[in-house]
Amino acid sequence: MSKAKPRKTKTAKRYLFSYGTLQPRHAPAEIAPTVRRLRRVGKGSVRGRLYDLGDYPGAVLRRNGPQVIGQVFELPDDPEVLTRLDEYEGFDRSRPQGSLFVRKRCLVKLQNGKKLFCWMYAYNRPPGATPPLPSGDYSKHRNDRNGCRTYGINCRPTWLMQNDSFRQPRCRNETELLTAWNHGA
Repeated sequence: MSKAKPRKTKTAKRYLFSYGTLQPRHAPAEIAPTVRRLRRVGKGSVRGRLYDLGDYPGAVLRRNGPQVIGQVFELPDDPEVLTRLDEYEGFDRSRPQGSLFVRKRCLVKLQNGKKLFCWMYAYNRPPGATPPLPSGDYSKHRNDRNGCRTYGINCRPTWLMQNDSFRQPRCRNETELLTAWNHGA
């Protein structure tokens, strides 16, 4: 009589959509070891508005909103990872209404057209007078903002310049920054 081998149960894959500081290149030291455990799937987007809240962005989901751009990651089969991410994002499962961010399942459209249900941390406060990021892409916004500092140009975000008579570079890309630098901006 042969003994049957126990079957390995396959757990369903879980995914995370990150549009900000949970992306490896933007992760602060306190969460970086956890973020390094995530496996990148690809670029994706959700419908909503993205806001620059200072040290981090916040996304507010809206069905008919523009795109919020981010990355999709596969979560490892370890519940501690999601617990650490919840702690970092200020999400308290027992009191979601009081949390700074809430973890929600959302449908993410991948760059290749496929769609995946992913966890995402949505901003849980009214954005107030904070203007949304027009590109919906925190990585692009951060690169533009940091590019100004790299080249020593006194730049301000584009949204501050809309009704501004000062002529300062808009920090869109490296070429514009270098042109502004060469013309004494």
